[in-house]
Amino acid sequence: GFTQADKALQSALRRQVSLLWYSDVGLDIILDDIVPATAQAFLDRTFGSLPLGEWDSWVTLLLTYYECDGSLQQTADRLYLHKNTLGARLDRFERLTHLNPRSRADGAVLQVAIELYQRQSALS
Repeated sequence: GFTQADKALQSALRRQVSLLWYSDVGLDIILDDIVPATAQAFLDRTFGSLPLGEWDSWVTLLLTYYECDGSLQQTADRLYLHKNTLGARLDRFERLTHLNPRSRADGAVLQVAIELYQRQSALS
């Protein structure tokens, strides 16, 4: 019981909500158990072909894209980009990383990487 309560608390703090039931925790159950070295290896494998100084901007773009449920127009509007510019950036990301943000399988990998990157950045 204590472990579940602690996981719910940590997840609530990250989400900046006052209360979160353990049944609503989701992916945090797994991600909390990943040791930093493993998380860094995953990030290096996922984003390693991108210049390190660009990771923040790519993560922001991808996070916004997924928050908008893959809608190019909504994402472009939130990022103050033209829809075609956004499409070109997603294509460039795929060329650089060989991961297609528009694909469900690659998107799942990228969403885990985004979460790990945000956790790592919060610790720095």
